[in-house]
Amino acid sequence: MQLAIENAKAIPIKNDNEIINVIPQSFSIDKEKGILNPEGMEGSLLEVDVHVTTGSSAHLNNLTKAIQKPGYRVDGTFYGLVPLADMTLTQEEKEIGSMLIDMGGESMSVGIYIDGVLRFSRDIPFGCDLITSDIARLLHTPRQNAKEIKEKYGVAFPVFLEDDGEIPVPTLDGRATHNVKKSFVLDIIQPRVEELFEEVKKVVDRSGYKDFPVVGVLTGGGSAMPGMTNVCVNVLGLREVRAGGVSREAIIGDEKFFDPQYSTALALVAYASQRGLYEEFNKASFEQKTGMISKLGKIFKGVDIFGN
Repeated sequence: MQLAIENAKAIPIKNDNEIINVIPQSFSIDKEKGILNPEGMEGSLLEVDVHVTTGSSAHLNNLTKAIQKPGYRVDGTFYGLVPLADMTLTQEEKEIGSMLIDMGGESMSVGIYIDGVLRFSRDIPFGCDLITSDIARLLHTPRQNAKEIKEKYGVAFPVFLEDDGEIPVPTLDGRATHNVKKSFVLDIIQPRVEELFEEVKKVVDRSGYKDFPVVGVLTGGGSAMPGMTNVCVNVLGLREVRAGGVSREAIIGDEKFFDPQYSTALALVAYASQRGLYEEFNKASFEQKTGMISKLGKIFKGVDIFGN
């Protein structure tokens, strides 16, 4: 099996890219297709259909250097959308056909699951930070204030506008404020959100799987805005769309960790811990570090990611 998967890596890719993961979809033995696990079966010819994820070599090298700089090491690289799907999609959703959209600030990731396996994935090189930029530019306010306005007052669909009161907006120099109606902020946000989902639709339409997803699941920091699922339904035409986060059945910890913006990070740590990738790490070296890594080690049920 492993040899067949390794042979699947022999495909042409761009010179500046490298293979991140080869994910098996199904196997065939002597031309009999649709076998999910051929272990223990007999035959003379084993073939495999795979989903290959690639990435920019320069980008991956820069990420590795950034992680190594404070003293950590990289033991492996994995495409985050797959463990994210394991933490946010149900097995039933994977089987019937689902679309997972990770709505980040600087990028968005789209994955389509059919018959329980990942059939298509694509990253879009922009995301919900564009909403912040629009608010900052049209309200003439610093980006930090625009971000706060987006998170406190932002909605993506009119039904979620509870009232049309005014909100204070600091000027660019911070010396004064002016007031705008909440509906004006909605008028800034909604067109941009629709445009983001239109880009997702273009990607899906070119995928060859546009008619297969039945449900959609939104995650990532951008998915937390009220009305995102409504816009997604309208633009992508899915029967059902829900917001999804990391399952509380797999992880315990402070409520802040369940914010959708941490979903991919938690999913990757869970993926690594479940596969024993932390077993060789020295606990003492981690205890000297402060920040997210030392905190995450305490929040997984029944899993010691430090290998004690």
